[in-house]
Parts: sequence; structure tokens; C-alpha cells
Amino acid sequence: MTPSEVYHVFPFKVEYEGPCSWRDYLQIEEKTSENDPSVVKYTTFRGKLLLGRSLKFCKDLIFIYNAEKDVKMPINEIIFWSYFDGEAHHPLKDELLQPMYRNYVDPGSSILKSKKNSTIESKDFITDIANCLTINF
Repeated sequence: MTPSEVYHVFPFKVEYEGPCSWRDYLQIEEKTSENDPSVVKYTTFRGKLLLGRSLKFCKDLIFIYNAEKDVKMPINEIIFWSYFDGEAHHPLKDELLQPMYRNYVDPGSSILKSKKNSTIESKDFITDIANCLTINF
């Protein structure tokens, strides 16, 4: 069984994008919030606190190429990072909102348990994804 890959999507530009791309930019501290189950991790980026929400897959949907092993590996989880004061829009949002992907999503994903959190533009990114993907759950 190949090890699971986690893909991190940031609300800011990073020089390298890919699985575990936080290594050079973030100091990750694994914690779980007791007050808000949608908060899965805390970390800092240049002194600012970020929040991460997971989107886990129960079927293989997205693959990356691992050059070291010369194989394609499935991404089993995407963590959408955002600032606490509002959700940022991410490049994968529109693709993952498509109803055809519902059956690939693990109902245990923290993104589906998140509370409403509006963006500066008064859009609700996290709840939009949760509502779209939970129709058949």
C-alpha cells in the first residue's frame, strides 16, 4: 500500500506547490480544537496564525507524480489553509464543487463539519463546499 499524500493549498502564493509543500514555510503543530471541530490544525506563517480544514478522499481521485519512486501516487487528503479572519478562495475550489466528485469525499472530512465563515467579499467558501458535497451523505 502506498503511503497517503497530503496536498496543502494556501491562501497566499508560495514558491513551491505540491504535497507537503509547507515544509519550507510553516512550522506545523498538530492540535485539535475542542471548541470547533472544523479546526484541525494550528500553525504560523510569518507570525500569523492559520487554520487548516481537511478534505479527505475515500476513493482515488487526484494523483501526483513522485519522482523519487517513479510512480503516480494518490492524494488522499487536501488541507485548505486560511486565515482566521476569513476564508480565502483556493484554485481547487471550483473543481471540487462539481457534484460528480461527491462519491470521492470522505464524510469524516473536517471541512464538512465547519461552521459558517464568511470572506471579505461576503462569500462563504467552506460552507459552499460542505453544502455541495453533503447532499448525498
